[in-house]
Amino acid sequence: MSLTEQVKFTFTSSAVDADTFSVLSFEGAEGLSRWYRFDILLVSHVPDLDLNEILLSPAVFTIHREGDDAEFHGVLAAMVQEHAFDGFYFYRAVLAPRLWWLTLTHHNQIFLNRSVPQIVEAVLNESGLLSGDYEFRFEQEYDPIEYVCQYRETHFDFISHWMERCGMYYFFEQTPDGEKLIITDTHLSHKPTPRKPSLQYSQPSGLDHDRWQEIVTAISCNQRVVPRKVMVKDYNYRRPSLDLTGQADVSPQQGHGRAFIYGDHFRTPEEGDRLAKIRAEGYLCREKVFAGSSSFPYLNPGYIFNLESHFRSDYNQAYLVMNVTHQGVQGGYMVSGLRKELSEAEQQLRYSNTFSACPASVQFRPEHVTPKSRFYGVINAKIDAAESGQYAELDGQGRYKVVMPFDTSGRKDGKASTWLRMAQPYAGSSHGMHFPLHKETEVLVTFIDGDPDRPIITGAVPNPETASVVTNENQTMAQIVSAGQNRIHMNDEQGRERILLHTPGANSFLRMGAPNDPPRNSPGGSDNDSSDDKDDDKDEKKSDWGWDPKGTKRKDAEKHWKEDGVLLSTGGPASFEIGKFKFEGVAGVVIEVFVGGEVSQKFAFTYDGYIGGQAEIIHPFRMTWANTIFQTALADVTKRVNVLVENDDHIALDGQTTSIGQELIRLTGSIDTVTDTADTLTQSNQDMNDTLNQLNRNANSLNDTVTDVYKTRINDVITEVKKIGTSLKKVTVSKVNANTVTQTVGTNLETTQNSIKELGTSIHNSNLTLIN
Repeated sequence: MSLTEQVKFTFTSSAVDADTFSVLSFEGAEGLSRWYRFDILLVSHVPDLDLNEILLSPAVFTIHREGDDAEFHGVLAAMVQEHAFDGFYFYRAVLAPRLWWLTLTHHNQIFLNRSVPQIVEAVLNESGLLSGDYEFRFEQEYDPIEYVCQYRETHFDFISHWMERCGMYYFFEQTPDGEKLIITDTHLSHKPTPRKPSLQYSQPSGLDHDRWQEIVTAISCNQRVVPRKVMVKDYNYRRPSLDLTGQADVSPQQGHGRAFIYGDHFRTPEEGDRLAKIRAEGYLCREKVFAGSSSFPYLNPGYIFNLESHFRSDYNQAYLVMNVTHQGVQGGYMVSGLRKELSEAEQQLRYSNTFSACPASVQFRPEHVTPKSRFYGVINAKIDAAESGQYAELDGQGRYKVVMPFDTSGRKDGKASTWLRMAQPYAGSSHGMHFPLHKETEVLVTFIDGDPDRPIITGAVPNPETASVVTNENQTMAQIVSAGQNRIHMNDEQGRERILLHTPGANSFLRMGAPNDPPRNSPGGSDNDSSDDKDDDKDEKKSDWGWDPKGTKRKDAEKHWKEDGVLLSTGGPASFEIGKFKFEGVAGVVIEVFVGGEVSQKFAFTYDGYIGGQAEIIHPFRMTWANTIFQTALADVTKRVNVLVENDDHIALDGQTTSIGQELIRLTGSIDTVTDTADTLTQSNQDMNDTLNQLNRNANSLNDTVTDVYKTRINDVITEVKKIGTSLKKVTVSKVNANTVTQTVGTNLETTQNSIKELGTSIHNSNLTLIN
């Protein structure tokens, strides 16, 4: 059984001999911004072809015409071996251009500061196309885009929706070396149809065989109503007050309505106008579409032909071919004796096509038919930075860079993304909230309107490597802890409610409520304890700050104020001003102020440091250390007594209670308070003595003589203060006694002042520093 020599269609593959296959029939479709596909029924004498090798090899389908051929180069998308009959083996091949390879790759990747042509080129190269396999013919210049994300979509869909947005489209030129992809944005790229630029219109009856290969047998016009205009709108957070609106007319006279598109992700009004124009041109090129049929095999999308001899003169014009569908059979010519296996249609030799076209004067734009990938939800990412991450890295708008989990580029050091905003619970003009995020912090990212090109950070989340500051070990806590270990924590445990504000600078903190304070050294650290201290604290639970109260030394003076109240502690200088009162601490000391019980009645403090520094206690009396301390107290008492004594109208000589007596009694009450405080100082002296002895035992460096001097000086101070109290208790309401008391108080206060000065000088000269 022989193959005839009268062949109109052929199919060849570089993997097999040229005469391996014969074409029985085919169907093919191609269009602007569409890759072509030919479904070809083949017959062969070879029963066991290597389909895998054929699939991996280039192939060519050819429509033969006298003097010239119409070729379609490409690769095989599929190869099927079907049935066999009488020594013939049937195959079916699907031919496509190499652009089809892009449909096989699903990818997730990020492009930074690339223009759309650059992005398209990168994707084509990544898919295996070489620089000679495609060509750009652009009229418009395209600016780089800050951030473009390909997410869960094929390479083909990704570049398709971007080209549709920008008004780009493509078609193919067939060359002896293969098909060439032409990507353009202008009608100036279109050329006349090869071989014959003009076609005659002629109805199919009475055709001359010499002309059947070059005629248009039918053509019709499909005209529809389009929108009158197009408007696009968007929002650019970088310029929030800018009105981002673009408009363009479509068909002002014939159109109806308005096409309004929001969220095309443009940044300037000029870009909006250009996008609106592209949309308008897309409507306009489909306002009047011509559909026809012909037997001319050289009609291909992207080419222009002229129609002649139509009975309607305005149809005789230049057309841009938009889509073509090809059909052909040659079974009757191919195989002798095979007719009984072929249908009647397959036994005929024929070729025809149908096409759609628009006037060549109208700019073609692709339809927006490729859906853009959307992501509705959240995705995890990590904060990125160029430096080590010791400090957060933000730009002038407080934005961050991140590394997406799907990014396989390997870019790091802040080069994996653009700057992203972070959502905040409170924001506004010159006010708001922001806790800076450091490198490697895990965050959750969402996308505005599901657009992967518009990411925003919605929150930070902990993980085992960046653990939460609240866990099952401190679940009653609410904490804010900065990277520098500045802290605010609030405990809601019943009976232990408190608020703590702490900074590691000089280990300073303010506590309101129940105790459980930081150690004196640094957060997480502890001092050495005596066995008594450990016994006292054995019932305390582990601190929610991360330190153990059992390892924190407590002095008896502190335990006196251990009930709920306010504690302010610092290891550095301190200054407090309340109204006209001021309290200052000397640099390098530990200053603690306790307020406990009923705050309106009790106020006490402990002062650890160089005796001879300055301090004040203001409620319910006033006392200061060093040179000016008791002079101030003496002047105050003297002034009050002199005023009362000089006012004779307020003195009762009959021994009854007088106003001066009442005033002196009030002063006596104040001195009683001084006396009580002196008793407290006695106890505190004992506490400090115990502490000093403990330090002596631990360090073996303090001198017992210095300790005795210190104790003696303190006792002298206490004795003098008690004398003041005793003297004032003996006050009578006579001028003589009042003056005598005043002199006595003055003498005692001067003696006390001198004792304190001597005490400060002695301890200072001995270089004795009491450390809490």
